[in-house]
This record gives sequence, C-alpha cells and structure tokens, in this order.
Amino acid sequence: MIIRVLLAIIAWGGIITLELVLMEIARFFEQSSGEKTRYRLYLIPVLLTFTGTLIYLWRLLQGFEGPNFTGNPAANVCLFVAGLWIFLLGSHLQDQMTRNPQR
Repeated sequence: MIIRVLLAIIAWGGIITLELVLMEIARFFEQSSGEKTRYRLYLIPVLLTFTGTLIYLWRLLQGFEGPNFTGNPAANVCLFVAGLWIFLLGSHLQDQMTRNPQR
C-alpha cells in the first residue's frame, strides 16, 4: 500500500510540475516579449489537478478495491477540465510564441 501511495504521489506530482513549468514558460515569454500570456490562468489547471489528485489519493488511502484512478465523478471532472484548460492555454501560448513578429 505504501508503494502504491508513493508511486501515485510521484506520478501526479510530475504532472503538476509539468503544468507549473508551462506556467513559468508563459511568464518568461510575457516578460521577455511584452505580450500578455495571462500566465496566472495556468494556476486553474494546477489547482484542479491537485484537487483530483487529492480525491484519488484519499480513495487509495481508504483501501478501495479496484483501480484507484477511476470511479469518482468529481475527481474525473476536475482532471478532465484541468486537461482541457491546460491544452487550450498551451495551444494559445504556442500560437503566441510562433507568430510572426511583423504584423
């Protein structure tokens, strides 16, 4: 059980870390280019991922049988919305970064 909890923390911690790295890239691009990237909006998917992770870690600690990353609608919605949000923000950031500077 301890190994399952540690692996879950490492996996979800890695995902949250990647989201924070993307937020830092957006912040750096905003500071260096002067374009608004709205990097603070990246906190929304970080918080949603964290919330979904806590729900599933709670399930894991409670000893629920079966897969520990399915079966909770609230956590699934949090993780789905976080993924959608980070996809949209990341796509917008990519468009901003690869746009031709000569308008």
